[in-house]
Amino acid sequence: ADVKGDVARLEKWQEALAAAKGNLGAYLILYRLTIAWGWQPEAEALLQVVAKSFPGQTWAHEGLVRVYQAQRNGKGLHDILGVWQQQQPEVRRLQNDWALMDMIVEPVPGWNRAKQMAEDLYKNEPSNVYFATGCALAYAQAGRTKEAVEIVGKFKPEDRRFPLRAPYLAYVYAQGGMAKEAREQLALMRFLKFYKEEIQLADLARKQAEQIEQHQAEIRRLTGATMLSPSESPPAAGAAKQ
Repeated sequence: ADVKGDVARLEKWQEALAAAKGNLGAYLILYRLTIAWGWQPEAEALLQVVAKSFPGQTWAHEGLVRVYQAQRNGKGLHDILGVWQQQQPEVRRLQNDWALMDMIVEPVPGWNRAKQMAEDLYKNEPSNVYFATGCALAYAQAGRTKEAVEIVGKFKPEDRRFPLRAPYLAYVYAQGGMAKEAREQLALMRFLKFYKEEIQLADLARKQAEQIEQHQAEIRRLTGATMLSPSESPPAAGAAKQ
């Protein structure tokens, strides 16, 4: 490898980047160069600069979303969606995508901005299954499990069988004490790749489902130990022998 050549090229690129400050046309030229050279980190950095400095250049935001989706980079996707939805607060899809990512990338049990946004979106458009999923997750994380389960209970069967929705529904069901339904959702995840944060959400659902099943098994064991079947019942006191 031509190490000296690579170092010299990087130095020239850094000089050009500094000279291009604030110039969209120059940024575009540099971006094309990074793509031609296969410089992924530098290309990503340029997209970040353009996205934050030029809100109207949504190709940069879209490019970063594609990069982070391909990498399954939840934190990166969360951050660029945060920038984008602040620049275009009227776009509900961006609000929902950011709120959903915020709840899994930076989960908190209390009520926060992301949860409030998810609830507002759902109340404004309750028939939107994506908004409903976000609100159900918000309620489940905040301990409002009955409301969360009620929301997903309204989903059409095909919406409940959508694999990419599975980690979220599994968590909602598990928090609502519905181990069987949580297991069904977890099974839908077998053949797809998910973000690390979605896998962590599914792991929480799996652990909760296991606890529910163990508790149910213990109840059955105790109940079986204290209740005799009719064939096991002793003869009534004083019954005459035949």
